[in-house]
Amino acid sequence: MTIVRTDRGRFTWIIRVFLALVLGTVATWIVAWVMTVIPSTAYYFEWTATGWYTGPDGKRIDVHFEAVQGPGRYDGSRFSIGNGTSYERMCKVFRERSLPHHISERHYNKFGFPFHALGYRSTGVHSRSPGKELQYDCEFENLIEISPKKLGLPWQAPGGGSYRFPTRIHWPGFMANTLCFAAVLFPILYGPRIVRRWIRCKRGLCLKCGYDLTGNVSGVCPECGEKIPTKSAGHMPPQVG
Repeated sequence: MTIVRTDRGRFTWIIRVFLALVLGTVATWIVAWVMTVIPSTAYYFEWTATGWYTGPDGKRIDVHFEAVQGPGRYDGSRFSIGNGTSYERMCKVFRERSLPHHISERHYNKFGFPFHALGYRSTGVHSRSPGKELQYDCEFENLIEISPKKLGLPWQAPGGGSYRFPTRIHWPGFMANTLCFAAVLFPILYGPRIVRRWIRCKRGLCLKCGYDLTGNVSGVCPECGEKIPTKSAGHMPPQVG
């Protein structure tokens, strides 16, 4: 039996692919946002710190630090510290924050699976002047903050405070995730129907209701009224698509 593909069938396929891509886009957002809510979910961030701090000997030490951290990964190889001090000593003083210092930090947090698709940025400055308390200011960009009480979840937000849902799109990962989810959703949504229509076509049945069209020359299924596309007079194979 010859298969006839009409413009209507091609348009149907375009609509199906478009809907799969739309659902893939929605799935990309949902997965990335869920990763920001679950505390045990590992995420990825890029960290840059620039400034100075006072060492135990009272000398001022300049700092420039770049690091990348993710699931099972930590790369802090890109840093420079003045006065020949060690990285471990800088981290100890940096954590204690007991001596005068002024450090500017910038984080770029990324979320998504299997690739990083969404993210948000944060900029923080923590400083301590001689004889004064520690001051820390932080600003966030490209996110939506929601209080844990509004969501009613039984656990605290990662890092405390509000849940932060990223809105900045990381295009390479976003497009890759969309295609991955679309490729998974397409056969789930349309696979059974495509297989059923293909079987009916091979058996000479109506694609809509499954009625046997053997010997039919009217061009219309007598059971449901579905039109049967014709290639030539007297030859009326069913449409696929």
